[in-house]
Amino acid sequence: MSATNEAYLDNNATTPLLPDVREAMVAALDQYFANPSSKHRLGTISRRVLEDARRTISVFLGAKQPSDVLFTSSATEAITLAFKSGGDAVRQIAVGTSEHTAVLDAAGEFEASGLVRIDIPVSRTGEPLLDGLASELSKQKTLVSLTLVNNETGVVLDVPPLAALCRRHGALLHIDAAQAVGRVTVDIAELGCDYLSVSPHKFHGPKGVGILYVRPDAPRKSLVLGHQEFGLRGGTENLLGIVGAEAAVKALCGWQDDLPRIAKLRDRLEQGILAAVPGSEVNGIGSRRAANTSNIYLPQRDAAELVAGLSRYGVYVSAGAACSTGGEPSHVLRAMGYGADRANSSIRFSLSKLSTAREIEFSIESVAKVYGATLKLPRKNSEARQIQIN
Repeated sequence: MSATNEAYLDNNATTPLLPDVREAMVAALDQYFANPSSKHRLGTISRRVLEDARRTISVFLGAKQPSDVLFTSSATEAITLAFKSGGDAVRQIAVGTSEHTAVLDAAGEFEASGLVRIDIPVSRTGEPLLDGLASELSKQKTLVSLTLVNNETGVVLDVPPLAALCRRHGALLHIDAAQAVGRVTVDIAELGCDYLSVSPHKFHGPKGVGILYVRPDAPRKSLVLGHQEFGLRGGTENLLGIVGAEAAVKALCGWQDDLPRIAKLRDRLEQGILAAVPGSEVNGIGSRRAANTSNIYLPQRDAAELVAGLSRYGVYVSAGAACSTGGEPSHVLRAMGYGADRANSSIRFSLSKLSTAREIEFSIESVAKVYGATLKLPRKNSEARQIQIN
């Protein structure tokens, strides 16, 4: 942030465009305006730019061939397309209870259509509990969907053992990597998944474009009649967004080198808030977490009020869910076994490569002030909802 008294720590919601990304998109506005499907010279140029972007991104993800990478309008559409593609080949769907609502909503639609739904529980520290999954996968063909990096807690999934389990039982595996790129390694060969969805605006790219990897031998199904993306989508390609996504991927060169600095900032943020607010705790502590994310419980305070209060100070964070007075508490924290009180009193801080030490210190000071000025919530007797594999 350029402002002296502001701190943007909501990067899991979206990230600002990098200058290189903005420049690439501005240039594309003038140079590549033609429809990539047009057969004349300008259309051919636009098509070449699009396919160059596909190759760049396929190499970054470790895909075997560029055609394994499809462009969509968002990660949500990429998830839906993965579910539509895999859904025809399976009889049941297994999803984690702490997944993003885009995954849960897609699973709900398939459950409503008659497919069996299996809910995979998570531990107190946010890790999926897979002990009972093998017996479920042995019953009938299954599509499994789990998140590589949880959007609220930053907890990282150990994918290779899960992928091996799915292969043994002939299950299809979708990985939601929306929060993973630029934060943990995303390598198709290592992950061993059939589908993988990516969101460029989470790593300083533009909104309005998503990425879906599909393993060459995995099922594909058209959502609509059309010619976009090998006949899987309709409409004209968002070349401007695709150019921006490619530029954002190129800007990731050497991203691992900055992780220790980001992790140090995150740790300082946690230490400062825990010292300033008695009884505060980090959700997901004890699991491997992405270096940029911290979800902190601030006792006896409403998360929505804290978010609003911090915004007035110039600190921009999130409750991580539709968490407001009278609203539903975080389903992620409820899935981890916490009661509504804790789930409704936790806020998410998410950093990026642009975050600074000054922002962290300013945020710690602001949290202490806002917490002290916010009215206490009355204590409630609430039990955590028990979630088990069906």
